[in-house]
Amino acid sequence: MMRLLPSPSILAGVATALLLATACSQATSQAASFEGTELDPVRAATGFQLHDQFENRLSLSDLAGKVVILTFLYTNCPDICPVITETLKRAHTQLGDDADDVRLVAGSVDPERDTVEQAHRYSERSGMLDRWAFLVGTEDELTPIWSAYYIAAQRQGIEEGGGALDRLDDEADSHTDADIAELAYLVTHSSAAYLIDRQGRLRVLFTELSLDPEPLLHDIRLLL
Repeated sequence: MMRLLPSPSILAGVATALLLATACSQATSQAASFEGTELDPVRAATGFQLHDQFENRLSLSDLAGKVVILTFLYTNCPDICPVITETLKRAHTQLGDDADDVRLVAGSVDPERDTVEQAHRYSERSGMLDRWAFLVGTEDELTPIWSAYYIAAQRQGIEEGGGALDRLDDEADSHTDADIAELAYLVTHSSAAYLIDRQGRLRVLFTELSLDPEPLLHDIRLLL
């Protein structure tokens, strides 16, 4: 019996299709690669319920269906927190129309000084008032959240004449010297930023953010 062999044109077409399929597979694999650390296994993000800078009660469950950027900072921070704030501001601006599907959330690591009023003041001063939720609460409310997200927040005294003392003098004329001495301290803490997907699951961790928002934007868009 004579066996019919595929024509050269058919063989060439099959080879081309296979090459295209391989290329598409590789492109998809590359596109799905996160810039931050992909968390595995994927698990539900620990919930919380705190007050924001408008004194509204906000819980993580309220943000279902959105991609959430969750980070932790404090309003008297002299170094990394302003960098994180500026990075989030740039990311929000560059998201454009996609910003409607993303929520930026900052949790305080300084319950004693970060009141609703102070969170509002800081948010307004940094141009973030209507771009994010700055969540504040008592130490009892915040400590379990820090623990769940591995945020090691710890108070540390500072030398007299430091930047934090200068800001306290400028922002709170009613403070006595004793008040300022009590309130003038730094908080050491992890500068992590988490990406939570639309289903409320932890997906990506950035151990720190630079002023370049592109890696963060890349991963947000993957989750969108």
